[in-house]
Amino acid sequence: MFEHCKNCGAELFRAQKFCRACGAPIVTRDDEDAPTQIMPPAPDMWGAQGAQTAPVSQPETNPTFVPPAYYQPSVPPAPPAPPMRQESAPPPARSRSPWIVVVVLIALLMFGGAIIGGRILVSKVRAFISSMMGSEIVEPPQMIALNPGAAISITGVNGNVTLEGWDKPQAEIRVTKRGRSEKTLREMTVGIDASNPNNLVIDASDLPDNTSVSFRIKVPRELGAIKISTTNGRISLSNISGLIDAETVNGTIRFEDVSGVARAQTISGNIDGSIKALAQDRPISFKTVSGGIDVRILSEIKTDLSFATTSGNIEVGLPSPLNARIEASSTSGRVDLDQLGIPVQRETPGQHASGQVGTGGPAVKATTMSGRIEIKTTNAPTGREGDSNGD
Repeated sequence: MFEHCKNCGAELFRAQKFCRACGAPIVTRDDEDAPTQIMPPAPDMWGAQGAQTAPVSQPETNPTFVPPAYYQPSVPPAPPAPPMRQESAPPPARSRSPWIVVVVLIALLMFGGAIIGGRILVSKVRAFISSMMGSEIVEPPQMIALNPGAAISITGVNGNVTLEGWDKPQAEIRVTKRGRSEKTLREMTVGIDASNPNNLVIDASDLPDNTSVSFRIKVPRELGAIKISTTNGRISLSNISGLIDAETVNGTIRFEDVSGVARAQTISGNIDGSIKALAQDRPISFKTVSGGIDVRILSEIKTDLSFATTSGNIEVGLPSPLNARIEASSTSGRVDLDQLGIPVQRETPGQHASGQVGTGGPAVKATTMSGRIEIKTTNAPTGREGDSNGD
């Protein structure tokens, strides 16, 4: 049931507080259970003033309310836009090549570090010995009779040995002592046995601690067996001929215009120089562990030759014309036999070459683990510059 405005008679709807036609307040019903009524649409001629009070016969069910001019509907603020997500580019694919390079470099550094570490240790030992030897005594030269063809044996512990040939039938021995105490050096004796002009024996193996003895000896050019052995020192031989056997642990071995070389061996040091002739009745060996070999042989090869080192280059000059069987191999290095016309085979690891030169003959073998090998015929000197021959 519709209700009507008591002021203007306009039809009212449930829950209205004011009349839509005249604006008068409406007294609501107390019945909470009154049925809900649907608001019919207001006639077009309705207004705040002059509205018709007579009800229409067929009310519209969709009234249209025209708000006043001052009415501004409240618009809820638009929700904030979600933040834009930036699509990141996928990370580049990692290559394994740098890691392989790093591993290889570490392996090489470890191997090279072991070799370099050994050399550094040797140099520190030398420096320590030098620092401990603050005094030096140079004894007057000793002149002793020594026949051509005589045998010589020199044994030392710390100190250099220099042997030079001259034309006199005697030997001149110069001894240089070094140590911490001058008193100790003056009391120290070196065993020199010159009682037999055909056999000279020098023994300096029993020395006090922190001392060294170096020898510079002039001898007849033509000798018999020459045996030189020392532990920490350089061996130099020049202008002599004999059956030469030179050995040291820590030092370089150098030849200059010598004949009759049979063996040269060192642990830490180079072997170099020029050799007029080799011993003819036995194989010839040049061997070092941490060092290079650089020699030139001037006369015909009539016996087998071997050159070996662990860490170092091997350079050999052989006489021309050459008749020999050549073999060379390097685990980590290049092999060059191009001048001899011998092809090189590349292996894993290293390189290897072997072949015959001329009509063949004695075997010439060169091996190294870490270094380059070059064998050729040449008349040019191949010896490298090195330590001086001074005491």
